[in-house]
Amino acid sequence: MHKFPLQSFGGCKKPVRNTVVKRFKEVNIHIGNNIRKLRKAKNYTISGLANTINIEYDQLSRIERGMISTSISHIFFISYGLGVNPADLFIGLEKLYSQVDDKILFECTNQTTNR
Repeated sequence: MHKFPLQSFGGCKKPVRNTVVKRFKEVNIHIGNNIRKLRKAKNYTISGLANTINIEYDQLSRIERGMISTSISHIFFISYGLGVNPADLFIGLEKLYSQVDDKILFECTNQTTNR
């Protein structure tokens, strides 16, 4: 199992830190794409779903586009509004997760622990 050195990212060299941040953005995009696919499969509009779960249209739109991270609470609200299990929003994420470059993570960890 991977252990992300979250506390260490601030001390990583810029190219390594940028790569790790990029990976986190890819997670946001992946979850957002799953939300969009599920929403469209139910023939819901963004505004309809946003109204159902009582969040702003713009916020739901940004979540779907992967522009922002969302809270666990919003994951539960969104999945409830879609009538799916919260885990359904994470389907396929294991493929993305398996592509994480261990070398980058360990490089980052070594940079911060060797100070």
